[in-house]
Amino acid sequence: MRLHQPPVSPTPKNIDLEGKVALITGASAGIGQDTARQFLTLNLSTLILGVRNEVKGVQVKTLLLADPTVKRTNPNAVVEVMWMDMSEYKSIENFATMVKAKVPQLDFLILNAGMAETHYELAPTGHERIMQVNYLSNVLLLFELLPLLVATATKTGRPSRVTWVGSRMHYRSSLIASKPVHPDTHVLEHFDDKANFFSIARYGDSKMLGMMFVYELAMRLPKERVIINNICPGTTHTNMGDFLIFPLRMLFHLVHYIIARSVEDAGRLVVHAAVVAGPESHGQFLLDKDIRLPHEFITSPAGQVVQKKLWSETIEEMTGLGASELELLQGLQDC
Repeated sequence: MRLHQPPVSPTPKNIDLEGKVALITGASAGIGQDTARQFLTLNLSTLILGVRNEVKGVQVKTLLLADPTVKRTNPNAVVEVMWMDMSEYKSIENFATMVKAKVPQLDFLILNAGMAETHYELAPTGHERIMQVNYLSNVLLLFELLPLLVATATKTGRPSRVTWVGSRMHYRSSLIASKPVHPDTHVLEHFDDKANFFSIARYGDSKMLGMMFVYELAMRLPKERVIINNICPGTTHTNMGDFLIFPLRMLFHLVHYIIARSVEDAGRLVVHAAVVAGPESHGQFLLDKDIRLPHEFITSPAGQVVQKKLWSETIEEMTGLGASELELLQGLQDC
């Protein structure tokens, strides 16, 4: 965590997203909510809010459409609220089916939903809950919507965009020092094992897997069709620390009070990654607006073994769910 965060420059004023469709997960609060607002101020035609709490999602929709800037610059915006539970594969599949039935195109996919927790718990899928929500379900949603993203790029002549909201906390993953994956152990199996659960590191672990996946996917996904990147919007004033026990929660909020940036600034960085950053950001990690080299662990021989195993295991998991979108990915590689 940096003790000082640089100011965030404004989004260019010449951006007009009329006719475009964006989907933002985890959009009912914090960074996701303000990212949604900023997309609407850029004249986005259709916005889909993927939320776990549908009642809260409807409230956020009302707030977004009542925003003075949105009312003035984008009075005809369409905002759809759709329920999803990131802890269950079936919910992700149903959500993706609803999206594809609702909109004929998808220009922007913002994978913002995530969680942190202090205790070990299994999701209904059988995987450790944080890994399920922060990693595996994001991958499934991406693959489920990949055909629509590619079709949109073909239709518009411009690459669709996927921005995965990550974190510099992946620099503190337990993989780096304290709990490396045994050569004979699967990566997902390693993180499902309660013996390898360290609450202080698990959020960073999940972001490490997301980062490794983006690196692998970008090598197989032509940037002329879909540009994917990973963005850390920095330490931000959100309710992310509310899961902590009282003393730690007070310390967390004190530190954030001193150094955290606003959700508006954080949202502006997500918008930058999704809308402003160019093809050079494909398969890259952005810290604020700067492209950063991969962490030295990721490029190390040990890190590359983990990354390749993770990709293989993830594809096997998605294939087991019947994700036919993987055939599309293979077709894109052959182009």
